[in-house]
Amino acid sequence: MGSSERVARLLALVPYLQRQGGFADLAQTAQMLGVSVEQLRKDVRLLQFVGEDMRSPGALIDIDLEGLNEGDIFLSNADFLSKPMRLSADEAVSLEVGLRALAELGGAEVSAAAKSALAKISAASAAAPIDMSLDAGEQGAALEKAAAENLVVEIGYQRGGEERHARIEPKRLSAKGGHVYLQAWNIEAGGWRSYRTDRITSVQATEERGQARGEPPALDDSWLSTAKAQKVKVKLAPEAAWVEEYWPTTSVVHTDGGLEVELNVVDPNWFAHELLRLGPAVLGVDPREAAAGAAQLARQALENYKVG
Repeated sequence: MGSSERVARLLALVPYLQRQGGFADLAQTAQMLGVSVEQLRKDVRLLQFVGEDMRSPGALIDIDLEGLNEGDIFLSNADFLSKPMRLSADEAVSLEVGLRALAELGGAEVSAAAKSALAKISAASAAAPIDMSLDAGEQGAALEKAAAENLVVEIGYQRGGEERHARIEPKRLSAKGGHVYLQAWNIEAGGWRSYRTDRITSVQATEERGQARGEPPALDDSWLSTAKAQKVKVKLAPEAAWVEEYWPTTSVVHTDGGLEVELNVVDPNWFAHELLRLGPAVLGVDPREAAAGAAQLARQALENYKVG
């Protein structure tokens, strides 16, 4: 069971409990949701960390843990969920950025809708107007020129905390999830790649002409999340159960010896550091080569320790 499924279940659970007056039978509710009693008990326990203001314990959802252990769900102090949502200044700014990008990149109908929504958000929020320029100065202008003239460029970009370089054939700028992405053909990799423009650190134009590559894949969530991803299974000891809440898992199975999680690893560097962070709590990785990055980092750390 993935973390996204768990979030969806929690979002449905609270309104259901509120309609029941804050009380429900644990076993019956678990059957209704199609999960085990133990899984639902874990879900309900998680709700005690949800609230209108995370800095104030009195603003968190109140769960009767004693009753939960006995098979009953008692929930209170969740009325804030029924209040009309108000955007904070940071949330309003993020929404404006996304809408401005959509207004620039969308078709006529989409652009008109985005501009209409943007006008309402801007009028309702106290946030200052945002200068969301998709060309991102000289770098953006160079990328747009290269795309229009089908030229090869050399870029520097940040990924996984490291500075990397690539020779690419820029194709187009697209907005998704509040960010602007450059879709380009990576010459060394021999395939389409996407680069967040705010992570591109340098652009060096060349006179080399690009080849006919056709159109890049549609920039949707599934393509972004699985491009170059490796499906990995990890066996973990019980003390690593927190992984279920923090990793982008696609499947979680609890066993007598801990848990087995499955996820799509897009950034091997991130995964390597996570494995090192878990240390002996990692009981197995499949495929084994997915743990090579962690082993390399460990060897480097050991060598640095010997040198010191």
